[in-house]
Amino acid sequence: MKVSILSIGNELLMGKIANTNAALIAKDLTRLGLKISAIYMIQDEKGEIQKKLSLSLDESDCVIITGGLGPTLDDITRESVADFLNLKMALNEPLKIRLKEKFGEFKTLANQASVIAGAEILENPYGTAPGQLINLQSKKIFLLPGVPYEMAYLLEKEVLPRIKIKEAGGKEKTFFMTDLREGDVDPFLREFKSKYRTLSFGIYPKPGLLEIIAYDLPGGLREGEFEKVIQEINQKYKDYIYDSTNGLIEEGLQSLLKKKQLSLSLAESCTGGLASSKITSQRGASLVFKGSLIAYSNEIKEDLLNVPHETLQEKGAVSFETALAMAKNALLRFNSDIGASITGIAGPDGGTLDKPVGTIFMALAFKDSLPKVKKIQAFGSREMIREEGANRLLSFLYHTLKF
Repeated sequence: MKVSILSIGNELLMGKIANTNAALIAKDLTRLGLKISAIYMIQDEKGEIQKKLSLSLDESDCVIITGGLGPTLDDITRESVADFLNLKMALNEPLKIRLKEKFGEFKTLANQASVIAGAEILENPYGTAPGQLINLQSKKIFLLPGVPYEMAYLLEKEVLPRIKIKEAGGKEKTFFMTDLREGDVDPFLREFKSKYRTLSFGIYPKPGLLEIIAYDLPGGLREGEFEKVIQEINQKYKDYIYDSTNGLIEEGLQSLLKKKQLSLSLAESCTGGLASSKITSQRGASLVFKGSLIAYSNEIKEDLLNVPHETLQEKGAVSFETALAMAKNALLRFNSDIGASITGIAGPDGGTLDKPVGTIFMALAFKDSLPKVKKIQAFGSREMIREEGANRLLSFLYHTLKF
């Protein structure tokens, strides 16, 4: 099955927001063996919407449209699609009643309860705009809200079950890795791709992390071949792979800390509490996380984390020595089993020839074993450097505990 994705909204074309909806849809469908024919970003203009819808129906079996289902003047997706298909808009009384019961009386209630004649309603528990499914003989058109969490819910609960996305025989495997970039794994994966025609890989990088999805189309590899490929990938990257159900390193770390019955505390500088935020975003974090201290200035490093004044003067705030002192004193201050620290230069200023922007030092201190220190070089914007630093601090601890 071929799928086209239409993302509607002037804000997308103006660069005000990222097109995360299309990315999620494409990722979920591709990993399950479907082919994405095209992704279009379209302004809130009837002619453009209809033009791209016509093109999409010619090249795809299914069209997924996001955005433009709201109550404002520029939300014209439903009307544009209905007009293109020569269908009328109709007030759906049961939907109107449900919306009124949930959200009360509001001015645009009748508009939000109007759907394309003959469309199947896809219930949206989080907003006033339901999804819609239009069946056109051998083709399908899905209309989904543009709000990311609403779209994600409908994609998972309503869209995927209605598309026969997994034919018998298709296989997939997802790997989550740390400390690797796309270029580190691409040559190795290309060898498999050239050897097995039906085998495909999706590589999805995040700062400090990498997700790889291997999938084989139905009727592809012979019995045992896919498993052999997976075994070779596991062996090649065993020092980088981490366990997680959702791809978050913090989830994998928390699970490991619980399993080993260990408590953790953090001392952060350049990440400004980002690593702590990741840990506490996970349900049950209080079982393993004692607390954290954001020591951004040298004064706080010295006064609250007992980093020696001489260390800061001679080695600098961004150094192995400072990171180690921060980790050791976080462990003592919070009385935890492990103290972890991070200090670095997030930029865009502050870099030198010896310590360019993106230089990061991290350390781990333990109650009953020797400490560990690590230096990394991150790249990108300030936000990307901070994100990579936080992810790689957590992965540093994860792999230390795992092995």
